[in-house]
Amino acid sequence: MRSNLLPIDQLLMCMNKIQQGDHYPTPTPSIAKIEQYPIYSSENSRSRTSFDGDDTISFGPIKVKPRKKPAPTLATGRRSKYEILNADEEHKRNIRRARNRAAAERVRVSRLNIEQQLLDEISALEKQEEKLLQNVETLQHQKLHLETRLFTH
Repeated sequence: MRSNLLPIDQLLMCMNKIQQGDHYPTPTPSIAKIEQYPIYSSENSRSRTSFDGDDTISFGPIKVKPRKKPAPTLATGRRSKYEILNADEEHKRNIRRARNRAAAERVRVSRLNIEQQLLDEISALEKQEEKLLQNVETLQHQKLHLETRLFTH
């Protein structure tokens, strides 16, 4: 899960760009102020963010909580494959990956079987088409032969 929090340097840079452009109708504050953020949760509950302090940075109506350390997950919400895990989590990860590999192999085999069945069906239909075209050709030839016999008789 990616947080929408930006580092302070990026926020200040954005604020400077907005002030230089002055194309926005809303007023932007020129000075960021830091204020205390009240904590309403109990001490036993653990937050999923890595924010440890209770400071927020205010840019007008926008309040930002800076991170003290990077998030434990990637931007997509999944763990890094280079993260060092304890033995139990590593074992669970290996089992999950093995099951995933087996499922992927089953999908590949199933896909190949379906593809082979479709190719067999295509070849059977092409043979049937060829036989039908030959049958039409022989019937046209018989018709022509019978018409010529009728006219000559």
